[in-house]
Amino acid sequence: MNYIEIKHNPFSIETQFFVNGQEVLGNNILSHLKQRRLQLWVDQLPKLLYDFFNQDSNIEISFIGLESDYIDLKEEIEKANLEHRTNFKLTPYFPVESVDIRLEKIKGMIEFAKKNPKFFSYLQNNSKVSDALNEAFNNDFDAYVVATMSSGKSTFINAMLGTDLLPARNEATTATIAKIYDTKSDTYYGNRYNSDGEILEENIILNSEVLNSWNDQKDTHTINITGPIYGMKKRDNVRLVLTDTPGPNNSRDESHARLTMSFIQDSQRSPLILYILNATQLGINDDKNLLELVAKEIKKGGKQAKDRFIFIVNKCDEFDLEKESLEKALDNVRAYLIENGIQDPLVYPISAFATRLMRNDEQQLTRRERSKKNDYIDQFLEDEYNFIKYMPLTSKVAHKVENLKLIDDDELNTALKNSGIPAVEMMIDEYIEKYNLPHRLNRAKEALDTAIGLALNEEQMNAALEQDEKELENILASIKHLEAKRAKGFETASYKAKLKERKNHVPETIQSKIKSLRRGIEDKWSSITNTMQGDVSIDQANDKLEKLEDDLKFKFNEVINELDNAYLAMQKNIHKELNTEYQKYISDIFEDVKDLKIPVLSGLESKFKNFDIAVTKTTRNEIKSRTVVVGQREVKTSKWYNPFSWGNKKIVDVTEEREFISLKTAWDKRGAEIRTQFNNLIQQGTTHITEGGNKIIDMYTEFLTQEFDKKFEQIIKEIKGKIQDKDLRIKAIDQAKSELVWIEKMRQDLDDILKI
Repeated sequence: MNYIEIKHNPFSIETQFFVNGQEVLGNNILSHLKQRRLQLWVDQLPKLLYDFFNQDSNIEISFIGLESDYIDLKEEIEKANLEHRTNFKLTPYFPVESVDIRLEKIKGMIEFAKKNPKFFSYLQNNSKVSDALNEAFNNDFDAYVVATMSSGKSTFINAMLGTDLLPARNEATTATIAKIYDTKSDTYYGNRYNSDGEILEENIILNSEVLNSWNDQKDTHTINITGPIYGMKKRDNVRLVLTDTPGPNNSRDESHARLTMSFIQDSQRSPLILYILNATQLGINDDKNLLELVAKEIKKGGKQAKDRFIFIVNKCDEFDLEKESLEKALDNVRAYLIENGIQDPLVYPISAFATRLMRNDEQQLTRRERSKKNDYIDQFLEDEYNFIKYMPLTSKVAHKVENLKLIDDDELNTALKNSGIPAVEMMIDEYIEKYNLPHRLNRAKEALDTAIGLALNEEQMNAALEQDEKELENILASIKHLEAKRAKGFETASYKAKLKERKNHVPETIQSKIKSLRRGIEDKWSSITNTMQGDVSIDQANDKLEKLEDDLKFKFNEVINELDNAYLAMQKNIHKELNTEYQKYISDIFEDVKDLKIPVLSGLESKFKNFDIAVTKTTRNEIKSRTVVVGQREVKTSKWYNPFSWGNKKIVDVTEEREFISLKTAWDKRGAEIRTQFNNLIQQGTTHITEGGNKIIDMYTEFLTQEFDKKFEQIIKEIKGKIQDKDLRIKAIDQAKSELVWIEKMRQDLDDILKI
């Protein structure tokens, strides 16, 4: 039996491997895992360990880290043992301090650090530090509810709220974005905003009638709601923000449709997507485009890319399980998702309507609903309607659900759990614990590491002034040399010339992204061309063109979002490269350089407001007519003058003139116009990205000149003053020694909080 210990720290993103108590060092097949998140490689680990131990699968594995990471490891080991008959053994989990407690300790550290004016200046005035801290202590966690028409999206959200707040209406008419912020209050309040973000109505007590009215008003763009989300665990460090998204084919506001798609395409923040499917109408409503978009995001890789999409199969209570097993019905759902490119999907059966009735206040239900509620309680006490046993729950969540006590009434409590939504809520909480909290702690660590580094650098420089007179004279001579170099411009002109050479250059990764978008458009065109063949009736042609218009609008919005993501990626790429070059350029002159700040330029949306993808219906000059056989009839062929022909008959075709449309002709005309729109979109997107990069370089060049002179004067003046004024120098040295002790204590406390 081989023995290996795995120690994974998700806060510093470091992994150590120990064999027989000795750390595995050097270059080996496990080396590339050490600086990556566990979720990016845990699915590969069984095979890597098998190869590491020379094709021997008799391996005992112990793990030190967070429980959520242990569960992921356990699932992969069990899968390998089942599918490949390996003999991996995972030792029981040994608990470590929770992320919530660590985050609270970090908060305490920062509050303590604010009492030190010099250190506080690094937290406040350095953009890298302040941005990371803002992200670390932003408690809001986004979960977006996405669905096509008639999936029961509003009912699902109301079931999570425990009250009928959202009006039950056709999702196709839900034209606003409603964001629900979970609070501990008992009342729901709301603000209504227009598309410019201006408040139209504020702090209004909400009910379904008010929301219905707000949704119907054309100037309503977004509704922000604060109030309790019934079944969610209340955390001091996390506030769930549940967003009801408009459908992707929403016709009232094109930007809303694109925004819904952007939530799915947001692989940077990786928000949770709750995708609602109607179990009884699978494939009837057109999920295809949306599911293909989800599939693309999942294929980008990593366990988180898969975990952030939870497929919730609603209305499973409507199956007659005496005629069809729920497992078979869920297999059909999985097959449907796989058919749309989503491999091994996480599928959760629920009944939103049943949960809604069981959670709602009896006084708010009609007599018929109260009767139906009792029927549901009886139904969900039956074992075959225990939806929990059909869910891909982790062992941790399964244990929590089993012991969940929501209501004192035991039968109602069991029926409510079995209806599915409480387990989904716990999966949401597990996602928060597994991904959101560790990421935030990692960002807090990055911020404090940077601030500590800046502070150490400053104080070590001051402490280094504790020199004899001769050495101080040497320092002054070096300063004069720097001043002489500055008088010659520090070769700034040649450096700026090199920067200009970088203009009009799009990074390779962005070029590759644009090429991929072009290929995607070409593939779409080939697919459309293949389907637009043959002659059909006018109604059939119009139905085909209407469907085609929806598909093309979806593709157009997808490309806009991808170009927007490419633009943001380009900004980060160039910002990082320029900042690195800036540090290198002046590192031999200044030890402490103010962090390079470049404002984020506007996105693509304004560039593409005037683009229009519309496939018009058939026109009169496209309609042709022809004689077609519509049936047959029997006719007499007898002649009165020929008695031998009397009684003779024959079958003849019945014909009529019918109008038809050539699909190829209709598409060729429209396709040329629309293809021009797509080409313009890619071209203008590429130009926008290029110009955006040029603007950043121009702003950087201007910044370099201004910051260079300003920082030079400041540093030189301070150093000269401390060298030439003995009292000032001694005071700076003493203060630096004291600060270094304080900073070292701060660094040690941070390490203690984050260690596993």
